Amino acid sequence: MEKMQTVGDVRQLLKQMGTVIYTGDVEADRDLMEAELDDMREMGLLDQERWLLARRVLRQSAKG
Repeated sequence: MEKMQTVGDVRQLLKQMGTVIYTGDVEADRDLMEAELDDMREMGLLDQERWLLARRVLRQSAKG
């Protein structure tokens, strides 16, 4: 399994899938990334393990 520990790692995952999110607002970026991850999971583009890991990274970044 790949290491995904930072929001930058989540951004890189999304970029590899053809999605770039940057609004200049950290909270808005995080919300959009979560929504995009959910959409990718629903479409079967992300397996559950990577989806959960990416969501956990984003949620932890919101707390810290």
